[in-house]
Amino acid sequence: MQNSILRIETRTSPSIMIPDGQLYVRSRLFQLRFPPAKGGLIWNRPVAIVVRPLNGQEKVIPVLDITRIVVLTLAGICFTGVFAFMFLKRKKANA
Repeated sequence: MQNSILRIETRTSPSIMIPDGQLYVRSRLFQLRFPPAKGGLIWNRPVAIVVRPLNGQEKVIPVLDITRIVVLTLAGICFTGVFAFMFLKRKKANA
């Protein structure tokens, strides 16, 4: 599995002891390898926080990644603007 170009996995951190139980952080790993260049890209992002009280019932609290939402929104606005500009430019050229 180490030789694969793309690897996606979910990892859980070691537990953090709190007075009422334990905390875990779950993260998602995206790894893209470029074997000819002997390099690659690794992106870790938080997915959730798991709270395990002393009674044993787990509670999963998802982490909202606002930065990713903003970046994807801006990218969508940019693509829409480029296509609108190309459409309007073509329309003026034909008129």
